[in-house]
Amino acid sequence: SKRASITLEAQGRVWNLRITTNGMVKYFDVAGEQFIDGLQKLHEDPNNIARMRNLFFAGLAQEHEMTPEMAGDIIDDIGLGEAMALLGQATELAFPAPNGSVGNDLSRQKKSSKAPTT
Repeated sequence: SKRASITLEAQGRVWNLRITTNGMVKYFDVAGEQFIDGLQKLHEDPNNIARMRNLFFAGLAQEHEMTPEMAGDIIDDIGLGEAMALLGQATELAFPAPNGSVGNDLSRQKKSSKAPTT
């Protein structure tokens, strides 16, 4: 089934931002790095506008005829901060945490696997 997408309005039309396998491959083709690596590096260096634009492009490219330059024009229209927030939301939809929790709670898993004491 299709994962949900984030809807945004820019340049007088509606766009869908959705992280997909094919979009991640398009990111690799453009950026030469894995999508997940790009997200991690963007988190470490949020001032890397080229990486941000390429990640955003990957989220738009699956559902729209899109180039990285067109994605940049959309970012200019909505603002960089909004684009980063939307990319974060789309990423959360694409990679949900298990059981609706945030991250992996290893301490809880260890506690539940202990045998009861008598």
